[in-house]
Amino acid sequence: MTVKKFTYADYGTPSNYPAHIAHSGQYVSVLARSGENEETGEKIYRIRAADGWEAEAYETELSRVALECAHAETCLPDYWRGHHLPHVSIPVNRKTTVGQVRAAIMDELRQGAVMGSDLEARLLSADMVRPGEEAAADALTKAAYAAVRRIRLINPRARLAFPHLPAEADDDNESTVHAYFVFKDAE
Repeated sequence: MTVKKFTYADYGTPSNYPAHIAHSGQYVSVLARSGENEETGEKIYRIRAADGWEAEAYETELSRVALECAHAETCLPDYWRGHHLPHVSIPVNRKTTVGQVRAAIMDELRQGAVMGSDLEARLLSADMVRPGEEAAADALTKAAYAAVRRIRLINPRARLAFPHLPAEADDDNESTVHAYFVFKDAE
């Protein structure tokens, strides 16, 4: 069974499909192809949401589950204002390599240390998910790992991810700088 993100286009007109609007933005299981539009030839699929709601959706209303992992900020933890999208925080210094960044983010994902306040953040951080959400949580987790593996520096020959950071002080009381990475829908 394939998991897709369902997006119902609400053009601001009164709708005869309030359940479609209510489920827009959710992850759905594609059950089967149920036909095609006679005028446009667009494929139509039978879908099921985590709450058991079933409906038909056009192919253009279904998008693949794909995430992008973007660097949002590098700062002391006291200065991070948070984000509603799923995000992780990792300690970094001027000697941190891109490989270490990827490994640290994957460790955060494995531990469920994902912050944020939307559905994706809940599915990525939960030890257990609600019945019917397992397939969406699995698809999101795979997409998050794939996004981390795609992290690259602008300069492909550079090894260090944060060479601009100041040299670490030998003082044990020195605050640790953190890099924050946000997971967002890949466009």
